[in-house]
Amino acid sequence: MKNNHSKSGENANADFRRAFDILCMGSDSVSIKDIAEYLELAPKTIYGRVDRMEDEFKIEKKRVIRLKTPEDKELEPDLPAD
Repeated sequence: MKNNHSKSGENANADFRRAFDILCMGSDSVSIKDIAEYLELAPKTIYGRVDRMEDEFKIEKKRVIRLKTPEDKELEPDLPAD
């Protein structure tokens, strides 16, 4: 049986992005503790989410830092493969 926090990957990523946007309050980072409490998840789960979203976020000194927004990714040109 799945717990109440089980979500599809895209839904979980969207919730994570939304929580980051709400909590960052103009800053470029959010503490792992704050985002975990907001999402009602264990800090260990936040590390896993960031690991799966490594092109958008990273963790430094127990803080989640945004590298790129979803809009930034849409604006990137498609480069031909070598």
